[in-house]
Amino acid sequence: MDILYFVVGLVVAFSVVDYIRFRGIGKVTTAEAKELIAKKDKDNVFIDVREPMEVSQQKIKGFTNIPLMDLKQRLNQFKKEQKIYIICHSGSRSKNAAKAFYKSGYKNVFIIKGGASQW
Repeated sequence: MDILYFVVGLVVAFSVVDYIRFRGIGKVTTAEAKELIAKKDKDNVFIDVREPMEVSQQKIKGFTNIPLMDLKQRLNQFKKEQKIYIICHSGSRSKNAAKAFYKSGYKNVFIIKGGASQW
């Protein structure tokens, strides 16, 4: 029974830490992202932070490829009031990219859950 409480405690702790680290950063599904792209709203920006080699194997229509390594130098090309939607292969790099946007003052930042692997 003690092990069960320990495991439950760990799950709760990791959930709280994840929430604190990524509060202010939203999440959308790939289906929601496809609907948003179809609307062609100029206030929505879609960024693919995968490497060019990955993108060449699976280009996602509507996304601009800016590899994560290059992103910090290019943050200023976006308006702070725009909604920024970020995708990578599975989610790790998009979280890092979203944090970079958020720390730079962007408040409408979203990660696409599941990434390109779920597209």
